[in-house]
Amino acid sequence: SIYVATRIIRDSDKRALVYHRIMLVIALHAIPLSLAFFVGTWASPRDTENVQWAIGTITTCTVQGFFITFGERNIEMYFASLSLYSVIAVHNNFDQQILKRFEALLYFVVTIISFFLSIMFVTEQMLNPSGPFCLVDAAPLGCQKSAGFNCKRGIGESKADVDSFKKKYWILPTYILLGLSICFMILLYVMVWNGERVARKTNKTNRNSYFARSGIVIRQASLYILCGYSTLITWEVIDLIQSMIKGPKSFPLALLSWSIYPLRPFTVLLMYLILQHKIAVKLPQIEKNPFSVSAIINRVRSKSIRKPDEREKNNNKFKFSIFDGSSPSPEWSEFIIDEDMNYDDDNQSEEQGKPNLATI
Repeated sequence: SIYVATRIIRDSDKRALVYHRIMLVIALHAIPLSLAFFVGTWASPRDTENVQWAIGTITTCTVQGFFITFGERNIEMYFASLSLYSVIAVHNNFDQQILKRFEALLYFVVTIISFFLSIMFVTEQMLNPSGPFCLVDAAPLGCQKSAGFNCKRGIGESKADVDSFKKKYWILPTYILLGLSICFMILLYVMVWNGERVARKTNKTNRNSYFARSGIVIRQASLYILCGYSTLITWEVIDLIQSMIKGPKSFPLALLSWSIYPLRPFTVLLMYLILQHKIAVKLPQIEKNPFSVSAIINRVRSKSIRKPDEREKNNNKFKFSIFDGSSPSPEWSEFIIDEDMNYDDDNQSEEQGKPNLATI
């Protein structure tokens, strides 16, 4: 988290783009969340049953639970918003003025919702030891499953009240965000595919590469969903397996489950780093002086001959990003094939001594 935050803060080009600022906010929220996870069972009250190294109090447990719920909900909502952001960004050619309106509203809505939910968990005394961390649950752990319902902390007077509260305010929103993320990524793919289909009808050249962009959208969207929700799905699958086991629960599965749970901020930021590594083109330069020494040097370097192995090196890289707009094409909303998508066709045209007719 610190590495990603530092990398964005020190790069003025990244700070000028809304996508990187959203990822910066996610990284900053991940820092206190990671510290709360690191504290682990130390925050649980000293007399908590079946919890090792519990040296805390109800207050320390509540504080840990607040930071975990507030941080997790913030990261979940910001990450899910990237799917909607990519649709708006592509549709508007990554116009930063339009995206800034989306950004301001996003910060306000996410902060208010996350803070309200976390405060509600505190006031309802629903932040209690649940495994190695203090999460949304009644106390003592499993009390709602006993015949007498002898819960000392938590909402309601029955198992149904506790389970309903957890599903409504903690579990259900996560799956709603997952569903919305998938829907917006499908919408983005349809937008891009339709643009390529129209371009194929109006331009008869280089037909083989016309659906390359929609293919890249699928790959990046799959990476987005995988990194954002793989830990959640894995954790739920393990929990389902544990519920099917009769008798004592499997300790190895429990250890695996609680080892995976804190990794979600890591996988979210991992997606950011993977995409940054896989982008074959640089970010668009914003408000740079064309007569500066660095600009002149860059222009001289751009005129140098491409190394023979450079194309092979970039074969596995994405030609554009669905999040930050890093592409040499100025027309994102139309998604018409540009020069970087037609490298093979350019080389073939040069060998034949004929100009390439593909235009943006």
